[in-house]
Amino acid sequence: YAPDGVATGALHIADDPDLTAIPDATYDVVLSSHVIEHLADPLRALAAWRRATCPGGHLLLIAPHMEGTFDHRRDVTTLAHLCADRDAAVTEDDLTHLDETLQLHDRNRDAEGGDQEMWAQRRRDNATTRVLHHHVFTTASLAELLQEAGLELLAVETRHPHDIYVLGRWGDGTASALEPLADALRTSPFRRDRKGAR
Repeated sequence: YAPDGVATGALHIADDPDLTAIPDATYDVVLSSHVIEHLADPLRALAAWRRATCPGGHLLLIAPHMEGTFDHRRDVTTLAHLCADRDAAVTEDDLTHLDETLQLHDRNRDAEGGDQEMWAQRRRDNATTRVLHHHVFTTASLAELLQEAGLELLAVETRHPHDIYVLGRWGDGTASALEPLADALRTSPFRRDRKGAR
């Protein structure tokens, strides 16, 4: 809203990874906080975010670092896996990672209550609840995903207890700004990142 109370934009509430209600090149920036790990096909969503952003627009993304969350026992999702999900046009009802989650999720790091069966049922019903983390990231793996989607990394920071912050600009896919990533890996609170920074 503008200072005079007049609406200056539109509010879209939708469960649609393609953002079909939003025209091309509508926004200067997309902000995503703790969403990408819940998406079965993050590259599809990133393509939609890029399409909805004006040329040269920005993405500010916050995602959980697996080492600081209940996902710390799981394997990091590889870029090859994410590309395969895109190529297979995986949909949001996909439960490929359900068994892994049920076996490896550390409930001691999870504030969600309920008995084990209720907790597991919410994950089985993920198409409705959307609580499942389909994918698990480190700082480097998230940056790799975003670069695959055509994002030039402008700033990357990883903070305790579990957040990875990335600011990037949509480009032509040729830019490879690795310095922000190298700095983030060196200063990360997580061993797995610092090991990769050597």
